[in-house]
Amino acid sequence: RNCFRNSFFYEQSKKVLFIRKERVESVGEFVTVIMHCLVHIKIGEMSDDSNPSFLREFYMAIKTCCQDLFFTRALHSSEDQPCHEEELYREHSLPHSKLCDEGNQSRRIQLT
Repeated sequence: RNCFRNSFFYEQSKKVLFIRKERVESVGEFVTVIMHCLVHIKIGEMSDDSNPSFLREFYMAIKTCCQDLFFTRALHSSEDQPCHEEELYREHSLPHSKLCDEGNQSRRIQLT
């Protein structure tokens, strides 16, 4: 089962992800739901969080997100020490997304 099954709806034909409004109120929860959904979309299976492909990709997404957060903070906190963005890398890519307001009940995310 998908632990966020009541928090999103993915319209595959239009590549649009709708997120429940309550999940957008906390940035940490929002990022978690987005990563979770994008990994399900990437592997092409939306219902099973115990799928080995999902688990492998989800942990890689968490790792990538944490690396980005760490290096972004390092870039902004030490102006006197050289750190180049090209040193940052992504081992796995997730679909790009764009957040759109859809009223009171959900937020729409257009995947490209």
